[in-house]
Amino acid sequence: MTQQRLWLTEPRRTTCLCAVTAVRGERFAVDRALFAPRSRACRHPQYADEGVVWMDGEKRRLQGVEDRDGTVWYRLRGTVPPVGAELNCQLDQDVRGRNDRAHTAMHLLVTALQECGAPPMVADPEVKGGGNARLTFQRPVARNVLAAAVGRVQQWVDADARVRRAWASRVEAERVCTVQHFAAPDPVPGGDPVPVVEVEGVCVLPCDGTHVERTGRVGGFGIAHAAMGRDGFVVVGRVS
Repeated sequence: MTQQRLWLTEPRRTTCLCAVTAVRGERFAVDRALFAPRSRACRHPQYADEGVVWMDGEKRRLQGVEDRDGTVWYRLRGTVPPVGAELNCQLDQDVRGRNDRAHTAMHLLVTALQECGAPPMVADPEVKGGGNARLTFQRPVARNVLAAAVGRVQQWVDADARVRRAWASRVEAERVCTVQHFAAPDPVPGGDPVPVVEVEGVCVLPCDGTHVERTGRVGGFGIAHAAMGRDGFVVVGRVS
């Protein structure tokens, strides 16, 4: 049975009924996946969704969401539901909302820093908890470049541009996607077809994470940290 990924097809959905289709140790898969996992398929990992699951009248907190071999697997606190069990999943909307805002802001920041002359990234740009996005660069990013990039991000936020999800063949994605400056180069990460997110008039990037519907919903944005780390120059952007 094909697993539906509701965070991609129905991103504003906050609850769903589903059935357990497989069990693997403490993990189980369902036919309709409401919760978005942490995924590196498109090199834009995002903090996984949180929420609760009701089963036989009992509420269990979600302990983990993972994407393994193309299947989304859940873990619950204190139980493993059997195959065929019917579940009612409820999303933590506050956590998802921060992830949405931070992920769209991260796309804007990646694009702005590249346009302003930042060096290549040496790690995947990543959405962290609490509305943070972490980018790691090959060498230090000058303060004037950071300031110019943040100013450009805020302009795009204020423009309230449309954010649209689509699917593209790999050939089409290679034609339309904004090139991300990785070291080593990896212009269009992901499989075929490629999930892409377009910020109208700004960028098109491969992505299987969650986003706001318009850039205006990102709200306030700034740089929370910028310094050399063990693996490169780390820039942390934060939505407020």
